Amino acid sequence: MRMILALAMSVCLTGCIAPVLRSPVEHDLAENFWRNPPACVVVLPAVVAGEVPRRLAERALARHLFGRVAVVVGPDRRDAEARHLALDLTHPEDRALYGTLAGCRHGAELELAGGRSYAVIWAEAAFDLEARLIDLATGDIVWSARHRASRGNGGLPISPVGLVVAAGQAGAFVADGDLLPSVLEDGLRALMATLPAGDY
Repeated sequence: MRMILALAMSVCLTGCIAPVLRSPVEHDLAENFWRNPPACVVVLPAVVAGEVPRRLAERALARHLFGRVAVVVGPDRRDAEARHLALDLTHPEDRALYGTLAGCRHGAELELAGGRSYAVIWAEAAFDLEARLIDLATGDIVWSARHRASRGNGGLPISPVGLVVAAGQAGAFVADGDLLPSVLEDGLRALMATLPAGDY
């Protein structure tokens, strides 16, 4: 009986999974956001450090902007038009010219850092995200938001059985191919909730 209780406690203590650990979303909305509300937003080249490919991050940002802004220029169309116009959208002057020629006044820029960490009995996926909405004509930031999204699995073993269970859960968790895109989506969803949406 004691062995059964010990096994049950071990499984309970090692079977903890945190869906998404919520941290506050810090955000700023400039007064001039309302002077020229974004009707068209181009997804600018993202700044990414970690395991997530830049293109994946940019496409995810574009998806989350749809429904909040009337027109969204995603990364594929952006790159094709920038190549045609011989523009480098990492430079402010080229961004301003692109905005004029494409009739798209605002740009959305994403900074992303993070990935997976693994310590035998505990695994975690975490991202620090910052998004900005920029007036391409002036370079002014009209909205910005910062957030940390994370998800973990594993536990604190109190027995050899618990050690095996925790290690198995952590290993399976960190090996999940959908883990990083899923945590990224959660982080972007939290950021976008602070961006005013709809017809202004």
